[in-house]
Amino acid sequence: MTTGQSLAEVYDAEQFRAIGKELIDVLADHLNDLQHKEGKKVYPNHAPEDELQFWEDDLKQESTPIQTLTTLLNRSQQTQHPKYMGHQTAVPAPISALTGMVTISK
Repeated sequence: MTTGQSLAEVYDAEQFRAIGKELIDVLADHLNDLQHKEGKKVYPNHAPEDELQFWEDDLKQESTPIQTLTTLLNRSQQTQHPKYMGHQTAVPAPISALTGMVTISK
């Protein structure tokens, strides 16, 4: 909830629907890009001090949830990338993420 938003605005069903659809589109496009586009890196190679500075600057700026998600996706380890060889993380199937969205909040 941002400053100035009423509870009615925070729980507006149509706004939720619009953001949810946009979010699914962003995630599906990202997954598709990882699977089919050359040049996508598994892990962005940013120096820790540069990454800290980036996020400190980024968090000071106004952004939409979708803009923040897109930035996070692009600057994070890409565990769904076909060349990802990590063993510490179990990568969920996309449908599991949707199921979690329903069950986690209960």
